[in-house]
Amino acid sequence: MAYVPEKNEMQEVPVYDGDILNSNFKINGPAIIEQVNTTVFLGESYNCETGIGGAFIVYNKILMPEGFNKFKLETTTRGHVPLSTLNSQL
Repeated sequence: MAYVPEKNEMQEVPVYDGDILNSNFKINGPAIIEQVNTTVFLGESYNCETGIGGAFIVYNKILMPEGFNKFKLETTTRGHVPLSTLNSQL
């Protein structure tokens, strides 16, 4: 059980082993992701998509209803995403 702030109550939520998740795996909140060295709680307003190298990309369901991977971000030669590119897609 976990406290879900959006509902102001304790609820049964799924618990995922973050150490064995593959990339491009989607988790709908509310949920808990456990790893050996950290725990991630997703409230009801958030989802998570797993990325390369075990990255967790947490995003707001209302602001990004299509999910994070829907966004095609152009990168610079250094591999950084220009802030103007990110802002234009939100």
